[in-house]
Amino acid sequence: MEIKLAIIDDDRDFLATFSDFTERVFGFTRPSVFDKRATLLAAMTRARFDVILVDLLLGRTSGCELIREIKELDPGAKILVLSGHCDDYLVDEALGSGADGYLLKTLPLREILSTVQSYLAGGVAMDPKVMRRVLGRFRAAGKPSVVAESLTSRESEILKRLASGRSYKEISFGLGISTQTVYSHAKRLFRKLGVRSKTEAVAVYLRQPGLGASAVAETLDEAPPGGDVPPSPDPDEGEEPTGTSRIVSFPDVPPSPGSVGGGDGGKRNP
Repeated sequence: MEIKLAIIDDDRDFLATFSDFTERVFGFTRPSVFDKRATLLAAMTRARFDVILVDLLLGRTSGCELIREIKELDPGAKILVLSGHCDDYLVDEALGSGADGYLLKTLPLREILSTVQSYLAGGVAMDPKVMRRVLGRFRAAGKPSVVAESLTSRESEILKRLASGRSYKEISFGLGISTQTVYSHAKRLFRKLGVRSKTEAVAVYLRQPGLGASAVAETLDEAPPGGDVPPSPDPDEGEEPTGTSRIVSFPDVPPSPGSVGGGDGGKRNP
C-alpha cells in the first residue's frame, strides 16, 4: 500500500512543489495539502493519513498547538514537524506537544520522503542538525546518567542505535541477531526506563549523556537518517515493543482514505 501523507504549511508555493514531487516518488500517493488548521482537522474526520507533516509557524496558528489538537482528535496520529527553524524552544515545545520527529526543510525533498519511509519502518525521524543540537545541550549540562547502570551492554547498544535513527530490522542486521531478539531487548529496556514507546525511550536517552550521546553523534556522521530506504518490514514487524500492555502499532495496510475534503486538500497553486 502506498504511503498517504498530509502536510500543512502556510507557504503555498512549497506545498505545490512538495505535492508535485511526492506524487512522482514510488511508494507515495499524491499528498493532501492544507494551509489552514480547520481544513486539516476536518479532513481527519473523513480520512486516515499514515503521517502528518506540520510546519510550526502557520501565521496566526501555532504549529505546536495544532499538534496537540491532532493528538486529541487521534491519539495514534503519527506527526512529524517539517520546519525551516530549529530553535531550541521550538524543538522542545514540538516534541513535548506530541510530535514524533523533527525534520528541516533544508533537507532535499527525496531525503525527507526517505526519512518518512524509514520512520514508518521503525526508525527515528530526527534531522541530523536537530539531533546534534539536542545532544550538545545535554552534554553541556553535564548531568550524570541515572539509568546507565540498569541496562545491559546489549540493551545500551540497541538504545544507542534507536537514538541514531535505526529501525528494528536495521539493528537486527547490524548486530547479527533476529528481529524478535531485538524486540525482546527493547521491551526490557523500555520497562527499565519506565517508557512505553521507542520515541519516549530516545527522549530519555538524549537526557542521559552518560549513555553515550557522543557515540550517537558519531553514528549520525557516518549514516545520517534519510539515506538509503531500509527494506520493507517483515509481516510480524508491524508492532513496536512496549514496556506495558499498551501496544503502539504501525499499520501494515492502511485503509484507503479516499478523497480528502476541504478546498485546501489537493489544491495546486500557480
